[in-house]
Amino acid sequence: MSKAVALAGVRHAYTEAGTGRRVEALAGLDLNVAAGELVAIVGPSGCGKTTILHLVAGLLKPDAGSVTCGGAPVDGIGTDRVLVFQDGALFPWLTVAENVSFGPRARGEGTGRTAELLAALGLDGAADRYPKELSGGMRQRVALARALAVDPAVLLLDEPFGALDALSRERLQDVLEAAWLRDRKTMLLVTHSVEEAVRLADRVIVVSPRPAAVRADVRVDAPRPRDVTALGEIRRTIAQMVRTPE
Repeated sequence: MSKAVALAGVRHAYTEAGTGRRVEALAGLDLNVAAGELVAIVGPSGCGKTTILHLVAGLLKPDAGSVTCGGAPVDGIGTDRVLVFQDGALFPWLTVAENVSFGPRARGEGTGRTAELLAALGLDGAADRYPKELSGGMRQRVALARALAVDPAVLLLDEPFGALDALSRERLQDVLEAAWLRDRKTMLLVTHSVEEAVRLADRVIVVSPRPAAVRADVRVDAPRPRDVTALGEIRRTIAQMVRTPE
């Protein structure tokens, strides 16, 4: 399978606010994601998971090593990669339909797949509503629809369901999985939930405490939709690695 995303020997450090000291976030990290894969990244809090997404998105540049998408070096942001944040980051002055169609309209493509995506994600009855009128779960559906509307090669998801209640989280996991099964987009998901990672991902990448390096690459060979209660052993193995430093 072709590589949709590849990080090779990536190092990245940042300046800590308040102290001014340099903190190494990634230490020679290697990671490959094949086209059409749904890969989850888990690890201890503050280990550098979000930094990985920001490097792939082009929001950050590596201090060393390389980051490529579709074989081409990542050099800034681009519509081939879209990042979905935990809070959705919707435009509050636009309706649901206007938020979803924003990308296609900016590229001169009219409304694009807006109507199709609203129907697929259960938002067609909320097309004319504004973000402030929506529940947290619905706002995240809109954020996902808006990301898919620009037809990216790679969808990057940074704890997209982390702020939701358990029931809304489960429903949005269903929505994300259905979107992946329908379009087979390459997806890279950062999550603190081992259960979520095992439920959704083809592979679960476990990263070490900061500075992050890949500690394990665990393939989840189970049919979809998955019964996570039947995957107890793999969940426990991954959770133990996350909890226990090397």
